[in-house]
Amino acid sequence: MSSFSVPGNVLGLVARQMLCAVCGIGMVLFALSAWAAQPSAIFTHSGSSLEKILQQGYAHAHQLHPVAEGPGNKPAVVVFFDPLCVLGAQEWQTLQPYRQQLHILWVPVGTVKPQSLAYGAKILSATEPLEALAQQEEQLSKTGPSEKPAGPTPQVASYWLAVLYANTQYWRRSFGVLPLLLYPSRQGIRAVYGKIGAEQMHDIVQTVLSEKTTSPSHRVGGK
Repeated sequence: MSSFSVPGNVLGLVARQMLCAVCGIGMVLFALSAWAAQPSAIFTHSGSSLEKILQQGYAHAHQLHPVAEGPGNKPAVVVFFDPLCVLGAQEWQTLQPYRQQLHILWVPVGTVKPQSLAYGAKILSATEPLEALAQQEEQLSKTGPSEKPAGPTPQVASYWLAVLYANTQYWRRSFGVLPLLLYPSRQGIRAVYGKIGAEQMHDIVQTVLSEKTTSPSHRVGGK
């Protein structure tokens, strides 16, 4: 059975981060009260149901236009993140020492701020998405959270806004917590959300690397 780890003091942080979501093309703002009243989807699962939803999320990630980092022949981990979430930026930093040992798939969603959708779409539509991701996460790491991002909201094609909206809807239906790391283990796909410290990340990476890297089940999408 897959395990779902919850770092201490994270639930409150995630609850404060889940402010709102923005509809892609229509830019419809969902009511905060309605969003907050609903429990995060991942907490509605347990046992085999939780195992199934984690496996599906891990396998489905390659269809969500992720930003790929690291060699494609390495074991894959999946990170659902919001480009304006400071915990996501911290997780990006924590994973950087392992980017040559893992195949990291960064799946952007838009929920922390009204501008999140546009920032995620800007990353995916960039000529070099990985470079755009690094610039955004480095900047957020330096400035920290703010009420409103610096500069105007990025203007991007409606196609990429629709992609981000679809990503967000999938994430909300399946999980609803950020940032979310999915990784393979001998017990199946595991998940950790919220802030992950350097020591915990080291343990996670060692768990992933201890698996057979040639197994298709440890490559997102079976690749």
